[in-house]
Amino acid sequence: MTRDGIISTYKKFSVSKDQEQQWINEMFENGFLKVSSEDLHSVTSLGYLIQHHNKIDYFNRFIEKIEREIDRNTNKYNLLRFAETIFSLIENLSRFENKLNKEQIINGIYTTSRILKKAKEKALPSDFKNPDFELIDSNLTQEQYLNRKINELEYKIRLVKILE
Repeated sequence: MTRDGIISTYKKFSVSKDQEQQWINEMFENGFLKVSSEDLHSVTSLGYLIQHHNKIDYFNRFIEKIEREIDRNTNKYNLLRFAETIFSLIENLSRFENKLNKEQIINGIYTTSRILKKAKEKALPSDFKNPDFELIDSNLTQEQYLNRKINELEYKIRLVKILE
């Protein structure tokens, strides 16, 4: 922002910290309204916002929203991405001083595991086109690739140690 001159333009408006905080809260509320099982971008965007603003208080709400969404009909790829987003939040928010508590970590891990189990049970639609798959130079089918990613994330979950 500084390099592009955006921050200096923004500072000219003399926006108060309270107003800025109100805008951030509105951004989160809009993000929660947009989250849907078929809109992967809305989930990853909200996850990024929670992580970027270190909004640990929104973590539980995020998990609850995703739990409701995964019960709707969604595809294997989206389920995997939901699980990756939650696990990434757990990893990154646990690094901050104001970090996730043990209960939040357990809840997040449980939800991630549940999503992965559901993803394993799903088959890919025949017309599905995985946007990540084109980057892979492999003899794997899309289904095999997603199953490998699911197994890798399950392995990472088993490595998580919950400290007192």
